Amino acid sequence: MRAPDRRYSWAAHGDNKQPESAIDAWDHPQDDLAPAVRELAADFGESSMRLAIARRAIAAAAAITLLTIPSAFAESVAASFDLLDSSQNTRDLGTVQPGADVPLDVYFTLTCSGTNHVNSNQAVRLSSAVRTAPTGGGYSVGGLTFGLGSAWPVDGQPCPAGLPPTIGGPLHIIVTAPTEPGNDYRYFFSWNRAVTPASSNDVGVFDGTNPSITIFLDVPGGTVNTPPTLNLPADSVVEGNRTGGATAAYVVTASDAEDSVAPTPSCIPALGSLLPLGQNTISCSATDSGGLTANGSFKVTVVDTTDPTLSGMPGDISLTTSDPSGTTLTYSAPTASDIVDWSPAVACSPASGSKIPVGDTTVTCTATDDSGNAASASFVAHVTRLNTPPTLNLPADSTVEGNTTGGAAAAYVVTASDIEDAVAPTPSCSPALGSVLPLGQNTINCSATDSGGLTANGSFKISIQDTTPPTISGMPGDINLTTSDPSGTTLTYSMPTASDIVDASPAVNCAPASGSTIPVGDTTVSCTATDDSGNSASASFVAHVTRLHVTGATWEDPVGAAGGITVNGSRTIPVKVQLLLDGQAITGGAGLLTVVGCDVGAPVMTAGLDIQSNGRWMGHLDTSGLAAGCYRVTASVDGLAIGSFQMTVKADSGALAKPAKAKTKP
Repeated sequence: MRAPDRRYSWAAHGDNKQPESAIDAWDHPQDDLAPAVRELAADFGESSMRLAIARRAIAAAAAITLLTIPSAFAESVAASFDLLDSSQNTRDLGTVQPGADVPLDVYFTLTCSGTNHVNSNQAVRLSSAVRTAPTGGGYSVGGLTFGLGSAWPVDGQPCPAGLPPTIGGPLHIIVTAPTEPGNDYRYFFSWNRAVTPASSNDVGVFDGTNPSITIFLDVPGGTVNTPPTLNLPADSVVEGNRTGGATAAYVVTASDAEDSVAPTPSCIPALGSLLPLGQNTISCSATDSGGLTANGSFKVTVVDTTDPTLSGMPGDISLTTSDPSGTTLTYSAPTASDIVDWSPAVACSPASGSKIPVGDTTVTCTATDDSGNAASASFVAHVTRLNTPPTLNLPADSTVEGNTTGGAAAAYVVTASDIEDAVAPTPSCSPALGSVLPLGQNTINCSATDSGGLTANGSFKISIQDTTPPTISGMPGDINLTTSDPSGTTLTYSMPTASDIVDASPAVNCAPASGSTIPVGDTTVSCTATDDSGNSASASFVAHVTRLHVTGATWEDPVGAAGGITVNGSRTIPVKVQLLLDGQAITGGAGLLTVVGCDVGAPVMTAGLDIQSNGRWMGHLDTSGLAAGCYRVTASVDGLAIGSFQMTVKADSGALAKPAKAKTKP
């Protein structure tokens, strides 16, 4: 049986007083140093100076002794100002004008430690516990709740290497200075810690004292400081001069009756930043040398009344056709630019691709920006009737294997020729080369237009098939499981994934499924991936379940049911224990006691265990060779560890400190 954990933590406050719980920790019957420490404190007399020294001596002695007491360390929450080192929790504001408000930001850090944790699905809640201010002073302060990252460990697990602290905040504090002159005015704030949502496993998740901060300031005598004066321009309307609006350009100054050097104003949006179209409020502030601030604002309305500019306008076009109804007009549409609108819309009529009649057709293109400003230009398309259509050269129908997600990339060779054109027309096909042809039969429609505007059309077919099975990835390897349940255990594993040349997401099914109960022995888990075309691939792994034996140890005096003992370093300890395997007493075999440091895994001593006629095992531990500290003693039979207890060895003036030696059974 394992001894219950005990935690001891305190922090110095103000005049170095310690919470009563720090002294009460010495009243535990296992802490043999408690009387000596009380005697040490009493020897310092009755004066306040000696009492302070005694408190520090008690704290030092307690800190040394507590190193030997088992403790499940937990997270710690600390507070710091945003501009101070994280180890500081005191801020001196220096000189502050009477009655002035000083804003401060406080951040909190939660540091991972040990195995008791605030879980990643919980948040740390800090609520104000103690708040004090000097006479005539004031404050505004509240609480804070902040969450954790997904990498935070669960209870019972160690902290991941390199896990950074979680930072919460800022928490805004406003300190109001007293109106009467004085030095070292003191403000003190502290917060209670809790987790939300609460859980029954939250006991002991925090270490140390509650986070707190102390603030000092001085209030000078003499004339009370007055805020500075802001000189702001009148509201104005400006024309946009860059993409998205206009560049912020204004003149703001400040003056102060008490300062020989005028304060420098600060405005948002700042000079040179982008002001979008519409009304923009410029918020400004200026702070004098006494820390007082003046605030103000003005408005700048940005408008766009400038037309966009057309570029790349086609020139007049001459076309020929043998079709008496006309021909198709194609051209490259112009583009447009604008001072404010980064992409003005361009529309042309008739549009490229329209059929126009024989004769002259005027094509008008208009660019319009987001503010409704527009610019237009035009060209003439002249169509002459005289031409013969070109000839298309198409491939035969074919069947190909899918080679990309969804089907296959279109790959074919199509050419065209024309009697009247010195340069052969360039065919155009749909679906185009490189586009994805889906599974099944696809018709490729092609056309070629000669320089006179006559067009030849044709088509051919490409059938896409998928006969390639998918590929399984991430297949688990063989799994070894243990259980004390003779009927078996629950099998859990990560599902594999599958990829396929054509199917973007093949289905994967495994049997037995993750979460199923499997028996002791070997179980083969088969996973099959099937794509949309019915092609499939399979893989498997073996889950081997081994039944574990249940062990137990009943320690008798002096160890006892608590499973722990504290001894002097010169003492030889008799060890009496009943050892159980699967509920049955062990009455034979090679028994051994192994002693290791609580913080070090290497054995420092061994001793033999002998079976007695009453079915109990008996051994002796000579602690004279062990340094003061914490040790774990484990009983084993034939190499199988059965049970252990914790032994705390105290320093003893009658025992010489000697290096630990390994002892074996004679």
